[in-house]
Amino acid sequence: MSMVGKDVDETLVESILNDVSWAVKLSDDIYSFGRNTNSLLREQAQAYAVGEKNIVTDIQFFNYLHKHEDMADASCRSYVSAIRTAEAYAQNHNHIPHKIYDCPFKEASKLIQMLLNDEEFLRFDIKQHNRFRAAFKKFLKMGGQFSTIARKYSSLDSKEVVKTQPKDFDKEKFEKTLLQRYRSGMQFDSIDFENFREMYDALYDELLSFSDEALEERLRYCGVIYKDRLFPAEGIIDSNTKETLFSYIDNCFSAGKSVLYYKAIYRDLSDVFASCFTLTDEKMLKAYIEYSAEEGKYYFFSDYMSVEKNVKIDHVEEIEGYFLSAGKPKKLDDACSALSHIPQEQVNRIITMDSHFLRNAKGEYFHADIFEISTDELEDIAKIINKFIDATGYAIWTNVWNVIQQEMPLFIENNLYLSGLGIRNAIAQRYADRFHFKRAVISLPRDRHAMRDVYQLYAKHHTEFTADDIYNLSKELDTVVYFDALSEVSVRVSHDLFVSKQWISFDVEMIDRAIESFMSKDYIRIREIDSFLAFPFVGYEWNEYMLESFLITYSKKFTLLNNGLSLNNVAGAIVKKDGKIKEFEDACAAVLSESQIELRRSEALNYLADVNMITRRSYKDLDTAIRKATQIRNRKG
Repeated sequence: MSMVGKDVDETLVESILNDVSWAVKLSDDIYSFGRNTNSLLREQAQAYAVGEKNIVTDIQFFNYLHKHEDMADASCRSYVSAIRTAEAYAQNHNHIPHKIYDCPFKEASKLIQMLLNDEEFLRFDIKQHNRFRAAFKKFLKMGGQFSTIARKYSSLDSKEVVKTQPKDFDKEKFEKTLLQRYRSGMQFDSIDFENFREMYDALYDELLSFSDEALEERLRYCGVIYKDRLFPAEGIIDSNTKETLFSYIDNCFSAGKSVLYYKAIYRDLSDVFASCFTLTDEKMLKAYIEYSAEEGKYYFFSDYMSVEKNVKIDHVEEIEGYFLSAGKPKKLDDACSALSHIPQEQVNRIITMDSHFLRNAKGEYFHADIFEISTDELEDIAKIINKFIDATGYAIWTNVWNVIQQEMPLFIENNLYLSGLGIRNAIAQRYADRFHFKRAVISLPRDRHAMRDVYQLYAKHHTEFTADDIYNLSKELDTVVYFDALSEVSVRVSHDLFVSKQWISFDVEMIDRAIESFMSKDYIRIREIDSFLAFPFVGYEWNEYMLESFLITYSKKFTLLNNGLSLNNVAGAIVKKDGKIKEFEDACAAVLSESQIELRRSEALNYLADVNMITRRSYKDLDTAIRKATQIRNRKG
């Protein structure tokens, strides 16, 4: 029955019953089920009439979601709010009527249909991650549950053809013979056919005169066929285990599940199946269930079974229902356990890929509709974000989150179950067109700043900053340090300090000449320059960090080859830009070839680290460098 009321307009009921097309369709559906057609038609028409005439309020909708859909309070409020927003949209866009609440359900349904045909509204809904469509679906379900009964009966098909089993053999004797001789399966070949005849004769003192073809036809009705072998059903699963299996199946369907996946059954009853040595996998279990189930009780599909012939699988809706009922974040493992009838990989894929589900922590997700935020709160957070963007060109979520926690305690309380990451993801979803969220970085859509951009902007807005500042920034952004971006606008003048390029003026030619005075071969390790007396004064004392910055950006004759820059170390080789050595692996090969070490992996890696050729004790092209070093040594004899 409809949940919106019990008063029935009998005039409307008679009008519905006189609608021939409606009545014939429903009566066809229920006739095959064996019900009294007239009484059920009237029952359905009455439900339809209530839905047509009754007025639905926002409180009734909330109560329906809470009591009949088992949704958490936060989810109910979100759905009620979505309908209000849809009404406001309809009013602002001249949809008549523009009300859904407090009007007859028929009129509300008409407006919902108008909105679903409005392309601009559909784009708006997509930006809101289909929250209006989801709310409409629940609202229409509330007022129109009469249709579910018709759908329930429509799965029956009285014209289904069943293959006829031959009657000229004793099926029970065949089954017992199979169980006696072929517990591990029977091949459909002449050898097994002859062995079957011999066993049958020994058990029942009766000769079988069927040809091989006729015998195979009858045997196919006597056991479970899997991978073209015939297994006696009782040899796969004993009677006690069979009872447990079908009790589990019936309980699942009685609890409202529309489908059961064989893989989920096999997994959930793994302990029960532990002694069933012949049962190998879920596909064999499918074959067993099909053979052993009560005829006509279930419908079987490739991966799942159902009590409905034309079942429509909507796992997204089922998973949504689970999360909305929870009203808080749930771990993936918990969701998979609760929805064990759905294959785990499907649950994982839907939760991690569908935009309705947002990450709250590692391996933990929540439904976007449980997030509570008002229009005013959205604007307040936008102001916080814009304040940071106005100052630096971007905002970092950590800083935004700190301000939100200080200034918006009620908002935090309303989303108590959500972590900072969860709230960040929910806000990013609501601000899809207003701000661009890239991990921890927030920028305007026209800028769409990447991580590299943030480091460069940081350096632009700080004429002086420390290595610790950059380390802390990298932790806030959860990224590596983008040294190349920093070097475009700043110079590292010491281990601790970076300054703006505007503060330093390099005499490039004089500095290149000073470097050249150290170059007696194609390369020199940067740490081999340990005296800077010949280098011109630039306002800061020369050191390996300033030399590194000069080589990266300014030098016309030389370049620095290394395996990456580091906050705590300067490493690599200085080479001539017009010289023979172009790649870092060639520089490493030259260094290794001139060493006294044995060219083995561990010794080579340690040596390169010890002489400051590599910034960290790892190098992906080490094997290539060792091979080239060996070739250099061999050429030298």
